[in-house]
Amino acid sequence: MFRKKTIIPLALIILLTCIGTLLTSIRTTWVSTQHQMLSTPIKKAHVVGQILEIEKTTKGYRYLVKVHPSSQFQEEKVPLKNIRVSSQLRTNNLHIGDQVTFDATLLPISGALAPQGYNFRRQAFFQGLSATGFVWGKMRVTQPNEGLPLSINALRHTIQKRLDEHIFDKQIASIATALITSERSGINDETNQIFNRSGLAHILSISGLHFSILAGLVFLFCRRSLTLIPFLAYRYDLKKIGAIVVMASAITYALIAGMNVPVMRSLIMIMMVMVAILFDREPFTLRLVSFAATVILMFTPEAVITASFQMSFAAVIALVSYYEHEKEKVNIIPNNVWWRYIITPTKAVIITTTLATIATAPFTILHFGRITLYAVIANALAIPLTAMVIMPAVLMFFLLFPFNLDYLAAFFLEKGITWLIEIARFVSNIPYSIWICPPLYPWAENLFLTTFIAGGLCWAIGKNRVRQIGSTLALLSFGLTIFAKPYDIICQKEPFVLAYSSGKQATFIGATSQFLINQWSKALGLDEKHINVVPLCQNNHAQIRSSGSSKGASPCLYFSDQKPLRIGEIKVSQQPDGILVQTLEQEHLINDECPKIALSRDGKRLKKTCLPHSTFSW
Repeated sequence: MFRKKTIIPLALIILLTCIGTLLTSIRTTWVSTQHQMLSTPIKKAHVVGQILEIEKTTKGYRYLVKVHPSSQFQEEKVPLKNIRVSSQLRTNNLHIGDQVTFDATLLPISGALAPQGYNFRRQAFFQGLSATGFVWGKMRVTQPNEGLPLSINALRHTIQKRLDEHIFDKQIASIATALITSERSGINDETNQIFNRSGLAHILSISGLHFSILAGLVFLFCRRSLTLIPFLAYRYDLKKIGAIVVMASAITYALIAGMNVPVMRSLIMIMMVMVAILFDREPFTLRLVSFAATVILMFTPEAVITASFQMSFAAVIALVSYYEHEKEKVNIIPNNVWWRYIITPTKAVIITTTLATIATAPFTILHFGRITLYAVIANALAIPLTAMVIMPAVLMFFLLFPFNLDYLAAFFLEKGITWLIEIARFVSNIPYSIWICPPLYPWAENLFLTTFIAGGLCWAIGKNRVRQIGSTLALLSFGLTIFAKPYDIICQKEPFVLAYSSGKQATFIGATSQFLINQWSKALGLDEKHINVVPLCQNNHAQIRSSGSSKGASPCLYFSDQKPLRIGEIKVSQQPDGILVQTLEQEHLINDECPKIALSRDGKRLKKTCLPHSTFSW
């Protein structure tokens, strides 16, 4: 009996692993036959295509264009499928579905920007994105959209335009757009940073929180309103009618939100909960979670290595498991006291936030290199606000949108988001609000994940002693974070950027992208507040000097083969065959074969890691 109980689960695990490997191979092969990714820049391309998406950014507009075979390139013809191009024009007279022609510079999609960083080229490959770039001049419409094949994207764009019209503050309008259409490109770096530091970034991404609140509001509204109709109340089960309405509402919200991984997972789970209500079954079980994960991985197996999949399912498994065990316990709070209505929801918010923070902590450390320490405080304030003000305003917006009365909902949405930003700003300004964790050694990273997942699953599906052993194992796995290896120097050739860390502070030379600074600061194991950015002068041929003689002018740096750039223990000089980085013990050449290097302290020597243009080649 013991051998049977052991062999069957092991055989099932091996079988599922083989099926997953097969599905991954099939998915990769199929995607590779659909498009080819650009490998070298194209300085001038005459593109003919159809607009699939329009996004408003802080600097203009960004377009997703399906490339037509008649497009012309200076180089040999490349079979591109979809490209994402940016335009700095502030006006936009284009519509989704328009056939357009324009001139653009196309660039290959980069791989990981930092050592052990996220590989953007891999993500773009599975999304069918072949290249990025920017538009020269204006896009010319050759044939306007007259049909409805892209009506969902057109509706998303219309919602974005309406919010921009009704809400004066563009950042609040961008957050409102993110909560309705999941489009976050208009949110600037400062706003993203305060939400990340406060632990409220999950509120900006549509997930199970938003779907559950919206479903609860619709379900409650249907049941309460239908009780006013005696004909229906006495003849039909209003709970099941409400479940059907919730299913239709959830599908509509998911289509508008773009059907990404968190949205798909939330939709599947809401649908299964409502189906359980229709058939009078228990709706909240781990079987429901496993079914949602299976459906997603069957069609998009690459999602298993993404932060959104890992964090969303880790949080849901922890919450469902906890409340499955808690429902068997007796409620010690009397039902006839008024303070029960304060204690119960407050306790639920604190427990939910704490469990979700612990369950997602390893993935937060590995993907983002930090943990928010005051997330419980922030969520205890922000989640009730989201549930009672922001999401009801989103539901009101959907209901009033067809009648052009959505400006009424936009007023309440603006107020709620304003309070949400103030909460995020207050918590992010508390000293020591985040804990920075540099990248771990590969063996420590793998052991950390394996130990935590094994312990977490024992806690989730086990009972009594197994549950205790699992929780202990999961918590002890955090001790492996002591095996971190922050990088000391990161340097790339084109465009030249150098990052040097002294342990508590870091200097970035030539960095113009805030996103690159965020990625590299994670590899250096430092907070962005401890980063000093110094620009390179345009002619780049000398040492440190001021770029202007006026008072308050920002300094810039020069370097060449004659006068190298010196910072700390390193010296950087320009050579005919690349850029030479010299330390006290070693020297490293950055050239086309190794366009980016990262140096980390290994005893007394600096260990070199070479990053090619793309760390994941397709």
